[in-house]
Amino acid sequence: MQERHKVDSRTKKQEKVESERVFKPLKLLCTPKLRFGGSPRFGESRYIRYPVSGNLKALPNIKRSVMLWNSLKIAFRQIRKNRLYAVINIAGLTLGIASCLLIGVYILHEFSFDRFHANVRRIVRVTMDFNAGDAMSKVATTGTKVGPQFKRTFPEVEAYARTFKYTRVVKYQDHVFEESNFLYADSSFFNMFSFPLMSGDPSTVLDAPDKVVITESVSKKYFGNQNAVGKTIKVGTKDFIISGLAKSPPNNSQIQFDFIASFNALSAT
Repeated sequence: MQERHKVDSRTKKQEKVESERVFKPLKLLCTPKLRFGGSPRFGESRYIRYPVSGNLKALPNIKRSVMLWNSLKIAFRQIRKNRLYAVINIAGLTLGIASCLLIGVYILHEFSFDRFHANVRRIVRVTMDFNAGDAMSKVATTGTKVGPQFKRTFPEVEAYARTFKYTRVVKYQDHVFEESNFLYADSSFFNMFSFPLMSGDPSTVLDAPDKVVITESVSKKYFGNQNAVGKTIKVGTKDFIISGLAKSPPNNSQIQFDFIASFNALSAT
């Protein structure tokens, strides 16, 4: 009987140890809607038994989820209690975030201007300062002799490209349009700037006074699905041969054009 009593006592001790090893006490701060086995009294802590296998690494995540859920419930209660105040605050926060995003997009767009050119770090725009009476004026234009003179004077200047925008009347058979994005440029234009050509050689498309390059949208406007290269259009009183087809310039380019004719076609060279 004594041996049997010893065995039973050992068995109970083993069960107690295993029970303590498998089940660990977890203390929870209970709200009135999150209670276990009835509402706790003031100053009383509730314990529940939570099955744990191994260590207690999962318990901090459970505490965080309970705290997050409680915080969300408190926030929703405050919103329901002060609806007008909550609507004003949420609307102001939404408007502020939307305004910041729009301003950021606008700033990024402004800083992206002309950044797509391969030689962007080597291209310089020449401006002119002059006196008009007692006032100093600045303009983003120069005379036609500045580019050639710079190239002759400064060995560091590898190439120059003069541009001049003018509104012209363009005619092809029965199609007559007034074009405001008609640009005159030197033959080095497509070698200096990274405006892709769909047809034509960048070095030769503007090497003659009677050559002109048009964009893809203009080609569809005048010629539909026909190949525009090699066709003749009348600009004012002069005939120009279409020598190339270019893609339309992107929106973040200062230089916008639909036609580019040779700069030598102008009377001032």
